[in-house]
Amino acid sequence: MYATKKFFLSFYSAYASRRTISILSKTEALCLTNFHIPFRQNIKSFSSKSIAPVQNGAVIFAEVPSGYPEAGKHIKYVKNRTININYVNTQGGIVTKNLVISIDPYMRGRMRPAGTKSYIEAFELNQPLTNFFLGKVVKSDNNKYKVGQIVYGQGAYEEYTVHSKDQAESLHILNDEQLKFGLPLTTWVGAAGMPGQTAFYGFYYIGEPKRGETIFITGASGAVGQIVGQLAKREGLKVIGSAGTDEKVEWLKKELSFDHSFNYNTANVRAELAKFDPLNI
Repeated sequence: MYATKKFFLSFYSAYASRRTISILSKTEALCLTNFHIPFRQNIKSFSSKSIAPVQNGAVIFAEVPSGYPEAGKHIKYVKNRTININYVNTQGGIVTKNLVISIDPYMRGRMRPAGTKSYIEAFELNQPLTNFFLGKVVKSDNNKYKVGQIVYGQGAYEEYTVHSKDQAESLHILNDEQLKFGLPLTTWVGAAGMPGQTAFYGFYYIGEPKRGETIFITGASGAVGQIVGQLAKREGLKVIGSAGTDEKVEWLKKELSFDHSFNYNTANVRAELAKFDPLNI
C-alpha cells in the first residue's frame, strides 16, 4: 500500500499543472466569480498571539435556487463576521486558517431544501458553504494537532473555521513526505484531492486495466475524466473519450493525446464506439 501511495503522489506531482486541475478553473460551476475570497494569503502571516477579534469573511448559502445560482442572491459573500481565535471554544478541536477550498459541480445538488433526501446532506441556510479544503492549524485544543500543521478534509467557505473534536478527527495532516513534493496547495483539492483519488482508485481498483485494452471515458474533459485518461495512456491502453463541445474534443486530442474523442451532443455514440469494439473498460 505504501508503494501505491508513493506512486500516486509522484504521478500527481508530474501532472499538477494540467488545465482544470486547479480549483481556480471551476469557479463558473457555482457562479462564484464575483466573489473575492481572501483565503490565499501567505501561510506564515498569522500570529496566534493575536487576542483581538479578526475578520472571518464567508460565502453564505442564502437562498435555495430554482435554477442557476445567482451571486448576491442565492450565494452571498459576507465580510462583517469576526472570530476571536484565542478565546473561541473548540470543544476539544482546532481552529484553521483556510488557505484553499475546492469548487465542484456536485455542490449545486447540495443547494436544496434541507428535507430533500440525497446521498449527501444539503447545505444549511445562512451558513457557509462547505467542501474539501486545505488549512493551517492556528489553535489546537487536541493533542493530535499542532499549531502550524497543514490539514486537508472538509472545511467551510470562510477565512477561519472551528472544527470540533469529532470534526477534527476526519482531517488528514499533510506530513513532511507529502509536503516535500512542493505541489501547489490547490493541487491537494484537485489532482491529489477528491477528483484525483476518485480517478486513481476507480481506474486501478475497479477497472483493473491491462496493457492493450481499450477504455471509454464519458465526460473525459472533466476533473476526474482527464486524469483517468492520463493514467490509461500511461498504462498503455487505447483511450476513447467524449465531451460536450467541439473545443473540449480537440483539447482531449491535442493536449491529452487521446486516441479518439467525439462530441456526445452531435455524434452518434453507438457508431463512434462501434469503431473500437470491443471496449474493455
